Amino acid sequence: MIKLKIDKINNFTYHLKDYNNKEYKFNLEFLDIEETPQIDDLIIINKDLLKENKHLLSFGPLDSKYGRK
Repeated sequence: MIKLKIDKINNFTYHLKDYNNKEYKFNLEFLDIEETPQIDDLIIINKDLLKENKHLLSFGPLDSKYGRK
């Protein structure tokens, strides 16, 4: 797991930075949560997802319909 800070948001495109200031750009979608992450918030994400070549990553509560352990 790695902590990433949200640097910029443009619609669904999130510009993220790790603790070494390495930049990542992902299209992220957040489902069934009360507040969506904002600039300067931290996201903790599995390092393996950083290697993904996906166009859109969707996240939501673990206990939701599409949640998993």
